[in-house]
Amino acid sequence: MRSNYAGVVGYVFLVLGFALGGMAIVGIASTSYMWGIIAAIIAVVCFALAGVILVGISKREHHDPLEPVMTDEGISRYEHRRADGEV
Repeated sequence: MRSNYAGVVGYVFLVLGFALGGMAIVGIASTSYMWGIIAAIIAVVCFALAGVILVGISKREHHDPLEPVMTDEGISRYEHRRADGEV
């Protein structure tokens, strides 16, 4: 079976977005406005990347990007793709 590294990368970007969002709030509230704005911009980029990765996986693979469940339909779809040489 294919590895789920893309789902893990998307999840890491999501967590980084939340962490940097918190840092941005603290940075803007304190005297370091520039670091707060930079953290906010990076947080938005992390959220956008996480959204693109996780939604792309769910649309392409037709299952949850973080916990793929192997149903009979998923197994048959995988075997069909493997027979066609796509995997």
